[in-house]
Amino acid sequence: MQGVATPGRLGIVLGVDSVTAVLVDDYGEPQPVRLSDHGSSMSSAVVVESNSVIHAGDSAAARLHTAHPGLIIQPRRWIALGQNDFRFPNGISVPATNVIAAVLFEVMRRARGAGGAPTGLVLTHPQSWDPGRISILVGAARQIGFTPDRIRIIPEPAAVVHGHGRIASGSRLVVVDAGDDGVEVTVLVAAANGVLHTVTSQRDSQFGGAPVDASRIARFTAATIEQAGISGESELVTLYPAGELSATPSLRSLLAEIAPLTVSDEPESTAAVGAVVGPSTAANGSSTVDPPIAPDRQGTSGHPPRSAQRRPRRRAVTATAWVGAALTLLAVVAASAVYLSSHGKKEAIDDGTGRFQTIRVGMSDDYNEIAVDPTSGNIYVNNRHDNTVSVIDGRTRTVTATVSVSEGPVGIAIDPALHRVYSVGWGKSVPPENQKSLLSVIDTITNRVVTQIPTGLASRAVAVDPANHNVYVANTRSGDNQPNASSKLMVIDAQSLTVKSAVPIGYNASKIALDPQSRIAYIAGDYLEPSKATPTAGLVLVNLDTTTVSSNIALPNGAFDVAVDVTDKMVLATAKDVIYFIDTSTAGSVATVPNPGSLTEAVIVDQTKHLAYATRGTAENESIAVLDTSKRSVVDTIEIGADAACHGLASSGGSAAVYVACDFDKVLVLPGR
Repeated sequence: MQGVATPGRLGIVLGVDSVTAVLVDDYGEPQPVRLSDHGSSMSSAVVVESNSVIHAGDSAAARLHTAHPGLIIQPRRWIALGQNDFRFPNGISVPATNVIAAVLFEVMRRARGAGGAPTGLVLTHPQSWDPGRISILVGAARQIGFTPDRIRIIPEPAAVVHGHGRIASGSRLVVVDAGDDGVEVTVLVAAANGVLHTVTSQRDSQFGGAPVDASRIARFTAATIEQAGISGESELVTLYPAGELSATPSLRSLLAEIAPLTVSDEPESTAAVGAVVGPSTAANGSSTVDPPIAPDRQGTSGHPPRSAQRRPRRRAVTATAWVGAALTLLAVVAASAVYLSSHGKKEAIDDGTGRFQTIRVGMSDDYNEIAVDPTSGNIYVNNRHDNTVSVIDGRTRTVTATVSVSEGPVGIAIDPALHRVYSVGWGKSVPPENQKSLLSVIDTITNRVVTQIPTGLASRAVAVDPANHNVYVANTRSGDNQPNASSKLMVIDAQSLTVKSAVPIGYNASKIALDPQSRIAYIAGDYLEPSKATPTAGLVLVNLDTTTVSSNIALPNGAFDVAVDVTDKMVLATAKDVIYFIDTSTAGSVATVPNPGSLTEAVIVDQTKHLAYATRGTAENESIAVLDTSKRSVVDTIEIGADAACHGLASSGGSAAVYVACDFDKVLVLPGR
């Protein structure tokens, strides 16, 4: 869903050559702002007279054909190239922030002159801009009087999509922004809350401007889509041409052969509308999604009509009503293409004791981990012996697909925003030098492996950072003999699906848990402190922003598994016979809860109910301990029985159900609390 079109909010698209803006009126409707005497857009050029006098808009346009030494044409292009200030022959030096502030001030003046009173500002920016470039826009907005809480930003591809209207959750979209400063191709996926997540984005500044090399842009677009793991047109809902060169007939014709087009006769105006109606990010980073807008009686968003045009092609071009049907068809086709287990559809059955349902999955012989997608409710479980991942419908509790993955899958994690499951394989059992691990990336819409990424030797754990979608894989052995480099944390970029760094994290790393608030990864393993001769068992802490080891926590019995309770600011770590509760603010162990038995391994936290679940017991008497995280105590024990060999735990949220992955071929469904 899209954000509320807040009255008084001013959306500005600072293009390479021109600037366009809309202002939301008192009825929540975005209205175009007439920025020049000739139309709704104005030139982006400025003329610098001095540090305090900078002409913009019509005033600057009148000086374009003069030999003025302070003329800056296409300031955005210079900023994109890294220009932080502009120096002139007469000795004047003007910060780039001041230049953009002059442009924004002229837009504000025009908006006020039309009777508007802007109370908030939304600025678009290229997808590829880093925080430094974006800060120039934010700094300019502050210069003209907006406080950080009234400044919002949104990537231009997302603004383009939102400007055309609603998109169904799970839709794959492509925005091709072709302008004088290059071509940027962005692949997006829509989340249920209206946010558009970037799957991948690639920019090429070598072939922007006229004449348009349409065939090269089309090839670049196709290559970027392939890099995103999308193999065919059927997996794309639509493609949006954007930018100053998007109306070129030859380019549109070639792009239409890649995917159905959704076009606008005024792409900049469409992006400006999308800026004020779509979810945006506060300049201080405190908020990412605006409140949802209530649908009207026709089920529409209440936004003004778009001048979007659907171009005919060999197959019908996408239409709003077609989106849902296409996704349904896609799901059917994908399901039929997936490798199904020889057992066929596996129903949930009784475990023989009359207490639990049992879902039959693939064969496992150890470390069969499990995860639940919080958006779809689907459950994914590694089958280590079969080298597969079973996909379980969380509603019917039946296996709907079985996906072949890399050898010896152990760790598993989900990125619901990007519709991906990451399953990391341990690799071959013997000899050790052949235990080369691969991370399988599964598209949850098609249930197909998009790619496999080498992650070193004997990888066991994987986790996803919800803030930036980075993927973290821990190696048990890296092959590096340097101190603390036996185990490494592989940091994988979600857009390029490549390893961008390898962080030495000590020895014998096993499990990972992330705290997205404190930006710390907790890794169960050993770490050699400078003052000691042997490694210290416990937890290794990695700063997610700097990707460096920040400290380690010694635990007397070491750690098998680790989980984070964000609400209570606690980390739980399992070890032989105990569960440690660690205060994240002090990094000191505050409680040790007895948890008898050699099978004390897996632990998970239900953030909504202050509960944790941990495996416990021996092979003759296995159980699940239910812990109150606020009281640091065991409040219940769920008996499982003998020889279940349960290693993986997952919760559906709110403790509606707890799923226990056990050896051989079963997942137990336990009632939540």
